[in-house]
Amino acid sequence: MIEIGTSGVLPFVACAVLLAAAVIPLLGIQIPQEKSGESQKPTRHAAAILMVFPGLIVVGLSAGFADHGPQGLLPPFALEMGATVHAVSLMLFAMALGRALFVVPIGMLAARSSAERVLAGCAAATAVLVTGVYLVWAHAQVVLVLWFALGALFDAFYALGMTWIGHRIPAPDLPAANTAFVVLHSLGGFGGAALLGAAMDWWGPSGYPLTVAVVSAMVTILAMASVARALEKRLD
Repeated sequence: MIEIGTSGVLPFVACAVLLAAAVIPLLGIQIPQEKSGESQKPTRHAAAILMVFPGLIVVGLSAGFADHGPQGLLPPFALEMGATVHAVSLMLFAMALGRALFVVPIGMLAARSSAERVLAGCAAATAVLVTGVYLVWAHAQVVLVLWFALGALFDAFYALGMTWIGHRIPAPDLPAANTAFVVLHSLGGFGGAALLGAAMDWWGPSGYPLTVAVVSAMVTILAMASVARALEKRLD
C-alpha cells in the first residue's frame, strides 16, 4: 500500500479490486452433480454435531486463536521484550510471508498423509518454536526465521481443521459442521487475543509463549488421539 498511499479513496478501491480478483479462480470450479437416488439431506444440526464430534470444538477454537491471537499480540509482546518498531515490522512481515508460502505445501502433505497427523506435527512444532522465540530472543536473525516458520504453522490450524472436518464428518452434515466451525473460529479469534493479553498482564511477556504453547499442546493431544483411534479401527 506504499505506492497508492494510506488516505483517500484509492486504498479502499485497491482492496475492493483485490477481493473481486480472488473470486476469479472460483469461477472455474465445477460442482459434481448429485447422483440420482442419493440422499444428501442433513441428519444433524450444528449443536448435535458438536456433541457427536466434541473434538471439533477444540479444533475450531484453536484455529481462530492461531489465526488472530499470536499475530495480533506480537507487537506488544515484542515491544515488551525490548524490540524496536522497525524490528517488530520485520517480525510481522516474516510471519505473513510464512503464512503465504507454506499453506499449499502443508495442504499437500496432509493429502499424502492425513490431516490429523500433520495437525499434530504442526501443533507440536508450534509449541516448541514459540518457546524457542522466547529463549533465543537475543539472536535477531534466528528470531525472524522462527517467526517465519510460526506464521506457516499458525495458518495450518485453519486449513488442517477444515480438512479434518471433511475426513471425519459425513457429507450430508458438512454444511452444519462448517457453520459450527466458523462460529467457533470466530469465538476463538475474539477470545484468543483477550486470552493472550490477559496472560501477558498476569505473567509479563512470558505469558505469550506460555499460552500459545499450552493451546498448541491441547491440539497435539487431540490430533494424536484421533490418529490412535484411526489405527485401532484399522487393526480391528
